[in-house]
Amino acid sequence: MRGISVICTGQISDASDFIAYLQKIVNVDGIAEVVVPLTADGISTPDFSEHFFEFADSLESMIVPVVLSDKMTRPQAINQAVANANYEMVIVLENPVLLDSIDLEKVDQVLAENSRTIVGFSRRILNDSEELPDVDSYFRSVPSNDSAGLAAYAIARRYFLELRGYDENPDMKGILGGDLLARHQRRGGTITTLGKAGGVVYSPTGSLSFATGSTLKAEEAEKLVSAKKSIYRNLIDWSVGPEMRVPLVSVAIATKDRADLVGESISSVLYQSFQDFEIVVVDDGSEDAEGVEEAIRSLGDSRIKLIRNSESRGVSHARNRAAANTNCLLTAVHDDDDIMLPGRLEWGIEALSENVDASYGSWTNFDHYDGSLRTFITRRDFDSDLVAFSGEGPGHSTWTIPTEIIKTIGYNESLTSSVDHYLATRAAAAGVRWGHIGKVAYLRRVHDFQLTSQDTARQKSGHTLSKFGNTFLASDHGISEMKERGKKHTYPAVRGAKQPALEFTGYLPDHLVRRDVIIDGNVSNALAQVGMPTKMVSLLEDRDLETGVCYVEQGLLRDVSFEDMVRLRRSGVTRWRAVGVLDVDNGGDALDSQKIEASSIEESETYLAWEKVTNQAFTRIKSILGMLRRDHRNGHLLIIDHGNDVPELVVPEQFTSALIRRRLLVRGELGVQVCYTVFGFDGVLAAVHVADYATKDGVASKIALYPSVGSTTLISTLEAERERRTLDSSIEDSGLGSN
Repeated sequence: MRGISVICTGQISDASDFIAYLQKIVNVDGIAEVVVPLTADGISTPDFSEHFFEFADSLESMIVPVVLSDKMTRPQAINQAVANANYEMVIVLENPVLLDSIDLEKVDQVLAENSRTIVGFSRRILNDSEELPDVDSYFRSVPSNDSAGLAAYAIARRYFLELRGYDENPDMKGILGGDLLARHQRRGGTITTLGKAGGVVYSPTGSLSFATGSTLKAEEAEKLVSAKKSIYRNLIDWSVGPEMRVPLVSVAIATKDRADLVGESISSVLYQSFQDFEIVVVDDGSEDAEGVEEAIRSLGDSRIKLIRNSESRGVSHARNRAAANTNCLLTAVHDDDDIMLPGRLEWGIEALSENVDASYGSWTNFDHYDGSLRTFITRRDFDSDLVAFSGEGPGHSTWTIPTEIIKTIGYNESLTSSVDHYLATRAAAAGVRWGHIGKVAYLRRVHDFQLTSQDTARQKSGHTLSKFGNTFLASDHGISEMKERGKKHTYPAVRGAKQPALEFTGYLPDHLVRRDVIIDGNVSNALAQVGMPTKMVSLLEDRDLETGVCYVEQGLLRDVSFEDMVRLRRSGVTRWRAVGVLDVDNGGDALDSQKIEASSIEESETYLAWEKVTNQAFTRIKSILGMLRRDHRNGHLLIIDHGNDVPELVVPEQFTSALIRRRLLVRGELGVQVCYTVFGFDGVLAAVHVADYATKDGVASKIALYPSVGSTTLISTLEAERERRTLDSSIEDSGLGSN
């Protein structure tokens, strides 16, 4: 039998009781270590601290204390305890229970056979005369009421980490295992029980309990668990270090003779907001196999696995082989010539829930030669009815789907086109519930050598086959009913549908755009870490006028490449977005489009620098207004323009009634800087009243109400300029401005 790590989810307040309890745990054969999270308050008494640590030291490494810092929560401590466990089999104790009665060999066997099950133990209370259970204890004990979940359970360490551990959201801190068990069941997981002979844990009579610090009642916990229906948590911010995590999703890429494109496609995976993935590339018999291998090797990422076919076997075989060569719970399908948007994996995983088995989204086509964009929105809730109605399917490069579904259903290797549509249709017919993420997930490259361009006839044939197979067993009346139901499927509202150029130009390949990146966080340190400080052209600080606390530090980086975006993400930058302008002409030569625009209206480089910093400030002001209006629907801002001057962090007397009091300072190139103080009020009347007093008292020579109709102040001028740019971009993107 393998060694076992036991994880306590709390501590018993009395040191003597706690030591006596832990001694019983470590005496059980097979228990190799017990990890105990301790709060600073819990060990603050000299009596507890002295006795507990003396006991832990006497057992050498069997007791592993984890002392929580003031900033660390219990869920974080437990997640880190499991991640750092030295043994793959873990028993998590939600209550102080005795383990003597568990058949640990049987538990080990169950987890060895199915590493993604959970072995649950029911709890019973011993009678007064018993300190340890024996073979007859079951008949002398009484059942406990563990309504919030199991008292203890066994789980494989890897699977605990695949589920992303206990939810570290502060709202869920009092729930712990009950939520994890619910999420396990949502993804179709089973809870294995061993019965009364070997599957029961016992608690001594009395009031022993773990001090959790939570006052959450069982019924309240159940409501919270039911309300939060997603399966995977802690997707971006997680206390478990990257080196301890396991990949949750496998990005499956089939490629052939695309050495010039596959590197760009993979780079868009590497800069994802969600980073716990692997990439399985199946080279389906490329003539230049060495070129493909070199393109992948040059990316320098150990998460990429390259598999070669000695001869071409087709895209279906390649996708099946990718599924066969991964152990990840989920698969995200991706093409070797397409570009993921940075949130694609995160959004796809977030959408999986007790009602959604597989997710998909919309996409935007881009022309490989001129960068023109067009968004395609797919209907919600793909199913057999939708196929009967329109034949449409979920765009395959938007899928996030349990790998087991692909392995079970499999791609049809007799097809050369429409293979993904056929699999999705069969999955829906088998009961797989598809859910739309409500977003554009990726940019689909349109060029002369893509499969859909070269094999159009077979592509249509494949769709026809899928539609026929979907309705094969239905009567004419049944098909009509399916079509009527499919007709009712609606389209989601998708950002970037009407003006994709404004949303997505920054993520086009390097040969099409000149790109800026806006990053939030500790900007200066992040750029120094990746060796890119010279790329920053402006820096914004948003500080509280009263406390001086910096809410946001935001940097604007110029001329950022795909490689640079990957470097930023590897360095730990999680909050960033790209903006860009097309940088091509009909002949493919680079054009400095921003300078051409500037010269056409006779603006200087100084003005361009001023424009950058004011636009950056204006974007932040709009964000502040959005935050204000979450609680106050009619909230308005007053903005004072200080020009180059930087006022002290003091709230003027006239503005003490403001709900928001900020100072925005943006420094740019050529010594250009702008500074604004921003005040938020719950309505326009309150804002106007304060503005009237402020201007009379000479507080500001340039003050603006935002939003305001008919104002000629700085903010409305900037907004008008932004609207003009939006209109120009829209005209250019639609082709209405062409001759």
